[in-house]
Formats: sequence, C-alpha cells, structure tokens
Amino acid sequence: QKHYEILAEESPRGYFSRWLYREQAFWTIIGVQDDFRESLLCEDGSFEPYKQGFTFTPFLRLNDRVITWEDVELSQALEKDYLPIPSVEWKLEDIKMDIKAFAYGESGASVSYVRYRIENTSNKSVKGSLFLAIRPIQINPFWQPGGGLARINSLEYLEDETLIKINNRLKIYPLKKPDCFSASGYKEDIIYAISRGDIGEVKKVNDKDGFASGAIEYAFNLKPGKHEEILFAFPLHNQKPLLSSGMSWPEIKKNFETITKKTISFWEDKLDGVEINIPQPEVINVLKSNLAYILINKDGPAIQPGSRTYESAWIRDGSMTCAALLRMGIKEEVREYIDWYAGLQFPSGEVPAIVNHSGSSFSVNNLKEHDSNGQLIFLIKQYYEFTKDKEFLKQKLPVVVSALKHLERLRDKRISVDYKNGPIEKRKFYGILPNSVSHEGYFPEPGMHSYWDDFFALKGWKDGREMALILGRDDLLDWIEREEQELRESVYNSIKLTMEHKGIDYIPGCAEKGDFDATSTAIAIMICDELDYLPQPQLKNTFDMYYNNLCERFKPGWKGGFTPYEIRSAQAYIYMDEKERALILIDYLLNCCRPLAWNHLAEVVYSNPRLDQYIGDMPHTWVGSGYINAVRSMFAYELNDQLIIADGIDNAWLKEGISVKNMPTYYGTLNYSIKGDINTEVIIKIDSVLEKPQKGIMLRIPNAERVKDVSADGYLWQVFNGKYLAIYKTPTTIKINY
Repeated sequence: QKHYEILAEESPRGYFSRWLYREQAFWTIIGVQDDFRESLLCEDGSFEPYKQGFTFTPFLRLNDRVITWEDVELSQALEKDYLPIPSVEWKLEDIKMDIKAFAYGESGASVSYVRYRIENTSNKSVKGSLFLAIRPIQINPFWQPGGGLARINSLEYLEDETLIKINNRLKIYPLKKPDCFSASGYKEDIIYAISRGDIGEVKKVNDKDGFASGAIEYAFNLKPGKHEEILFAFPLHNQKPLLSSGMSWPEIKKNFETITKKTISFWEDKLDGVEINIPQPEVINVLKSNLAYILINKDGPAIQPGSRTYESAWIRDGSMTCAALLRMGIKEEVREYIDWYAGLQFPSGEVPAIVNHSGSSFSVNNLKEHDSNGQLIFLIKQYYEFTKDKEFLKQKLPVVVSALKHLERLRDKRISVDYKNGPIEKRKFYGILPNSVSHEGYFPEPGMHSYWDDFFALKGWKDGREMALILGRDDLLDWIEREEQELRESVYNSIKLTMEHKGIDYIPGCAEKGDFDATSTAIAIMICDELDYLPQPQLKNTFDMYYNNLCERFKPGWKGGFTPYEIRSAQAYIYMDEKERALILIDYLLNCCRPLAWNHLAEVVYSNPRLDQYIGDMPHTWVGSGYINAVRSMFAYELNDQLIIADGIDNAWLKEGISVKNMPTYYGTLNYSIKGDINTEVIIKIDSVLEKPQKGIMLRIPNAERVKDVSADGYLWQVFNGKYLAIYKTPTTIKINY
C-alpha cells in the first residue's frame, strides 16, 4: 500500500484512486436479485467487477494530455432516477463520456456489463483514445474491512478469444476488439505508459509481488455530434457471457439494447407495484431505489445489509427489512427468508443473531444478542398480517413457542433475591433480560443490559399472544399474558430506577450507562408498539434532546458524524404527532445521500464528505429499509388495532395533490388521493374497500385547527373533534371546508 501512496503523492492528482490521497470516495452496487456476487461502480467512473478484486479505471488521452476524474466535471445518475442502473458522466469542453453499468442474468449465472459512450459535443473533430486500466486497487479503501489493494499476480490478454484473464481466474470480455493491450509489472504502474501515449504490447505479465497492471486502448476520431460506444462483459460466475466479440457489432448492439430493456422492465415490475405520487418525487425515488438495493444485496434466501463489509444476515436487520418489503407488496422473498432463518433456530429455542456468509455458504455465528428471538416472532407475525396465511402461522407456531420459552429462561437469570432486594446498582437489572451485545454500541462481550433487547422481547410476547388467539390456542394464553405483564413491569421499573440512579430525565438506552440514545429508543415506538407505556415527560425529553442535537448540524461550520439509522426517529415522530420534525429529518437525510443521484446512504455520514474514515457498505440497506418504513408511515401505518392514514404528509404537497395506489395494509389494499387548498377546501377520496380494524380507520385532517365543516359522501359530519376523522365505510369521498 505504501508503494501506491508514494506513487499517488508524486504523480498528478487523478492518476490514482481517491483513497490513496486519503480521501473518501462513494460507490454503488450492481447486481441481480438473490445472486451471491455483485459489482461496484465508483462515483468517479471506476468499476470493481468482483469482491476484493481489481478496479477497471477509465482515462482519456486528448491533445497529448491524460484526462482523469480530477480534470472533468463529474455527475451521476440512475436510469429513470430510481432504477438500479447507475451511470457516471465525465464532461469536458469538447467531449462527454457516459459510463453506465448493470447486471443481467439469473442468480448464479449473472454478468455485469459496462458501456462507455464517448460523444463529441464540439463543432470540430476530436481525436483521442480511451484507456481502461486494470489495477490491483479496490474501490473500497483500506479503512474499510477487507478494502485497500487487491493482488494481481498474473495478467494475460488472449487475443484470439478477445479475453483478458486476471490471476488465471477473473475475466474481462471486451465486446469490441481493442486497438491495443499491454501489461506491466511492479516496476511501473500502467498509468505512466498511458501518460506517454504508448502503452506497448506486452500480452502477458507475472508479478510475484501482486502489483501487475494493464491497459486496454480504444482510439477514436469523432466528427461534431458523433459518438463511439465500447462495451465490456464481466461474468460473475466464470461462464461465457451471452454477448461476445465473436458477434458482429450490429448484433452485439442489438442484443445489448435488448438485455438493457429487459433489465429496466424487470426492475420496473418489481419496484412500481405500490404507486405514491407527490410533488417531491425524490422522496419516493429513494424509497424505490432502496427496495432494489435490498434485493441486490440479498444472497439466495439471506437478506443482508451489504455486499462487502456487511455480507452476513442479521435477524435484527432482516426483520425490519422484511417489514419494509411487505409494506411495499414484496412477499415471496420474505417467506423464503423466514423459512430459511427459522430453520436455523437452536434446539434450545434461541434464534441465532447472525448468519455469516462465505462464498456461497453460510455458518451460524454464536454471538449472543438477546433481541433475535423477539425479532423473528415479530417478522412471522408481520408476514401473516400482510398475507393472512393462517396455515403459515400454524406451521411457524412451534418456532414462536420455542423462542418464547428461551426468552423466559433468559429472564429467569435476573429473577432472584439478590436482584430483587439488592442495592439499586443490582436492583435495576431485576426481571429484565441479561446483558448482551445486540446493540452495537455495547461491545465487547458480555455487553450491557440493553432495553433494546427488552422491547423486542415484549414485542415477541405481544405478537405471540395475538398468534395464539388467531389459531385458537387458548392453552398458551395464560402463560404468554403472565410473562408479558411481568416483563413489562420489570422493564419499566428498571428504566425508572436507572433514571433515578443516574439522575437523568430521558429514557436510557441501557441500565448500566443510563445513556442517551434516541435512535435505540425509537424502536420501542415504531416497531415494538410501546408508545402508550413509555414514561412521560422522559419520552418527550428524549426526542426533544435528539431534535436539538439534529438542529446543531444545520448551523454553519458543524463538524461531526452520525449513523443514518436515525431515520427511525422520523417514524417515531410521526407516531408521536410531531410530523413537522419527521419531515425535517427525512429532508435532511435525503440530502446526505452521496452522491445525491444514487439514492442511498452509507452506515456512517460525516460533515466532511472526503474524511478518510469508516462508512460501512454503500448502499447500506438496513438504513435503506429504515427509510422505507419511515416514508410508508407518512402515508399509512397500523397501530393498536387502527389503520392511520395520511398522518405524516406535508400539507405543502396538497395544492398539487398526492395519491397512493396499491399500498398493502393489514386490512386490505389502500388507494386514496388528497388535493386542495388548506385555507379553502380539500377533497379526500378513499377508493378501496378495506376491512374495518377493531378500533377503526383514522384519517389525519390537514390543517385541522382551521376546519369549518366536514362532509362525507355529501352528508355533513355530525361529530367532529380533534385532528383525526374516524372513517366508518370505504370507499368514501370527504370534503373539508376551512
């Protein structure tokens, strides 16, 4: 690595990757659903076809000058602003280059394709060359686990096959025969040959130090307004790609256009099932893009938050990600994940927290995280709510009962005279779950007594009770209800004692530290349905403190970093009737996407985008699923046997109007529209037939404090009070006068 850092320091800026200048660069993912292998495209146009493999980096040579990412105006885009087909544009005075990448094929047989399109935008002919450099450098920097350099010990161009082999294993298929290829060893990185304009013709090189590099050259001479296209295929599973240089160029072009259209069509079908139309389309584009990224990060049945750093399956991440998929109408993949993960449950009833991934195989991680049982139960119940598949619920009930028994045994470890009657330092642990590292801030093992674990356990008991009722298993109810009630009493007594012991007026994250962690506490509200039990005024204080901290970031000169898991607080704010704060947080996080046009967030975001610090995977799809869940809650959510509609929408959208179509809920498919002026008249149409929840359908009234009268289907509303209307039948048309 030091070798390359020295080369970068001594060479013109742009000759090497940003991380060799100790600067962060951002990337996105390319892949097909369920495949175990994915490629990366960097914001500067570099391409990494294989995990911990080489980069494929573009350089232009014009007028005896090497053009790099440093010399051009860079911009990024997604196909139709939301499909997972990313591109990078290089813009110069006389020329424009568009780099587009996508993956095509079945899982286990996919191929990544990259197209370079060079266009002459001037009024005179432009002559030059495109060089694609193959180098032992990853897109992931060394401050990311597994990032940094990637050895190239051998590099060979098989001219008869128009094929380049790296380490006798990885392959590049140029779909147009290069004008020139040459390789170089340790003594001279290929960039210096590119800078001289003559890369030579060395077809094969071996380098024991792993520093081999090479370059492909395509010369061009473009008349004004003309363009040149160059295509590459990178088979992710060592098979020959569908397209090859043995075809005629018109045939290659035609087939490439066909698979591009098929890829677009596939993702449109997958992502457009639920239609949400608002005057701020980027809110929904980010939602749709993250649905795609979740499915690309998914390896076989395993839903995973990343493809590099986080290529493992957590039930924690998976449960909330599956909830997001279900809320957007994606069910089959969720069922597959549940069946797979439930099959990994230990005989004791414990649900493994993490399943590690290596190649195409998985192994259970024995790390103790006590949130996992409640999360699997929650997920099983979520699947039932969106499918009403009673047979599935019956099949999974033994899994649920076994997981609950394990929770009971865990809690028994903190039920003793020592904990019950001891000093406050010990008493605050009485009756809650033991310490664990499920909250990532509580490493190393054995961790802390995290209320995160307890809230998920409570959710497990509540959902277990509902499942027993649905299935007519009255024999389970006394046990479940007793355990739920005793755990709830213990948890809230522990929180009370911790606040007293630490002298704090907010809800702590764990019993040991009494730490402030609103992002952790949010889970009690937006997943675990504990809003009515959380103590006041401490709950309000917790989210007031968080909001004040958020506002500090809006001030000029703020420096720091944060994890976008904070999106959970936006959902909590909606549930807590503070939608203005939710909207501010969502807008803030939208502007933290880097680069903006690729619609995703890393695990960590810094005020200085180029800071050379750990950022996790991009896209990090547990963050992405948190965003999906929060945005969906703006338009509809289920809570305490109610369906609540339009609780988080921005009133500024209503003049232009909003509409929701085909949105799955516990009570049927939701279709509605709202349009009007909140100072004169607003019309709300609910077009779908919904099953009535036990406690009704509640509609948030825009600008409720100024309402004059309300009519439903032409009849004046007789009783009107507060911020919500109770909807007694659907479909219905509601007219609000101000």
